[in-house]
Amino acid sequence: MDYLNFLQKLDRQTKRAKPAPKPASSNSATLLSLSAQSTPKSLPQRGNDAKQRPSPPLSQPKRIVSTPTSGTRLPKPKAATTSPSPTRTPLSPPTTKRSPANSVAPESPIKRSKSVASHARPPSRRSSASLSTPKPSPRHRSPAGAKPAQPSQHVSPKLSNDPLSQLMRACGPREYVCVVASDGGYIPADNNRADASTKPMTMAADVVNRERSNYIDQYFTWAPNSHLSTKPLQLEYPAADAFEAFLPLVPKGYRQSAVGRSDAYNPIGDVVATVDTIIRYLVPETDQARFGDESTGVLRRLVRANNRRLGHDFRDAVATFNTQLTQVRAHPRYADFLRTLATSRLPHPLVSHVLFQTYSRTAASYAEALTNYEAFSSQVYGEVNGSLVHEMLSKTQLAPGQVFVDMGCGIGNVVLQVAAEVGCESHGIEIMERPSFLAMRQAEEFAARMQAYGLPHGKVVIRQGDFLNTPALHPTLSTADVVLVNNYAFSSGLNQQLLQLFLDLKDGAQIISLKSFVPTENFKITSRNAGSPESILQVKAYPYWSDAVSWTNNGGTYYIHTVDRGPLQAFWARQR
Repeated sequence: MDYLNFLQKLDRQTKRAKPAPKPASSNSATLLSLSAQSTPKSLPQRGNDAKQRPSPPLSQPKRIVSTPTSGTRLPKPKAATTSPSPTRTPLSPPTTKRSPANSVAPESPIKRSKSVASHARPPSRRSSASLSTPKPSPRHRSPAGAKPAQPSQHVSPKLSNDPLSQLMRACGPREYVCVVASDGGYIPADNNRADASTKPMTMAADVVNRERSNYIDQYFTWAPNSHLSTKPLQLEYPAADAFEAFLPLVPKGYRQSAVGRSDAYNPIGDVVATVDTIIRYLVPETDQARFGDESTGVLRRLVRANNRRLGHDFRDAVATFNTQLTQVRAHPRYADFLRTLATSRLPHPLVSHVLFQTYSRTAASYAEALTNYEAFSSQVYGEVNGSLVHEMLSKTQLAPGQVFVDMGCGIGNVVLQVAAEVGCESHGIEIMERPSFLAMRQAEEFAARMQAYGLPHGKVVIRQGDFLNTPALHPTLSTADVVLVNNYAFSSGLNQQLLQLFLDLKDGAQIISLKSFVPTENFKITSRNAGSPESILQVKAYPYWSDAVSWTNNGGTYYIHTVDRGPLQAFWARQR
């Protein structure tokens, strides 16, 4: 007899039997449980049924012994000293593995584990914006009792098929720190100067070949059966033996703003801009006559050949430029010219062109991948226009020999601009994996290009990490002269944590931010706020124009805070 029929028959026979005296304290406990002392008294009335049905085996769970059924022969009860069994509900499930005859058998453990796995929450498709080791998804969790996995020494990209993830996997393990020395050498993360080397710069022709489908098959007009339509042209650079190969092509949609990829990298436009930049800023005034002027010189020939799509004329103009530049850089006074140029701040247009080339070779193709972040969070990605950075540097009067820190450097544009334009030591830290990966690639390309132009730059250090939890950053902050924090999208809690870090800044250090850390007006030190970080900061507000930042076309305000502990010390002196 199965267990359910056993309980039902017990209930019917209990109702027909003479009820036992009810305790005054409980009426329901009698029907739900029979004590070991009262059970034998009802057995003589139902003794005949015991011959019709066998008693349950003794191997059954003990709960069956304490709850008898009609016709079940029980052993002789123990002495009266036996305590009553605890109250038990008849409908409680049995401990036996046998299931009722009319019920569905439970799933096997294997099937049940599959069912649970099928309903597990799938991992998010959005790439993690956090830096450190991400939390494993439910399908990758370690078994119970297993030791937690140790954090990896290298960053591994998410398993995705977008071009940036493919590039990150192809590059293999990389370090969390990228250091570029002031002489252009790339230093590994262990700072072993003996292993320093300058990696070759990426050729423009290689960039176009990687995205060949985005470029037209033939842009210039060539002579019949000419093999020059797809042959790279070589452009000389100011440094000895430095050159770059360009393909004479333009992207699809060129001069058609509403069609195609008109925003793609344009190698022909790059050639014209590079020639113009070198003539303007990297040729001594005494030698500029070699290249003519805007109406008759090499630059004019390049522009005219481009406008008329004359391929042979364009190549001839490039060859003329190469010849003249080779003669200029071979003269001894050219080395003196470059050394003199290194003693002053580099012109902003010159730096902007080098940074444009650096960006187009390393990060431009993967710009869409940088938009994969959690909206309205403290990790929203945004960039500050180079012209606004140039103005900020002028306001702070950052100079060579000082230290700059960008907290949340993104792909490293500002870090590289400061290292080139000012020539000081420039640090950047970024929490997100993808921007920091591109920042390190840009730093390597930047070093190679600055060397090709014969230009000096300050030491560059790019870190991937959380600036709130990176001990290696603290010594740098204690010596920093200017700190940039793009806190436009930061939460108030994160801004308060940043203020605690600023307590380590030295007097005179300046903090540039997109939101003020302290009230800009009528802030007075009192006994209530004297212990807060705001009491050591003096702030000034400055406007910026439209299109100065990447997240809005409107203008706004940025703030420069100066660490000054003098007013706080004067306040405490008055309290004595």
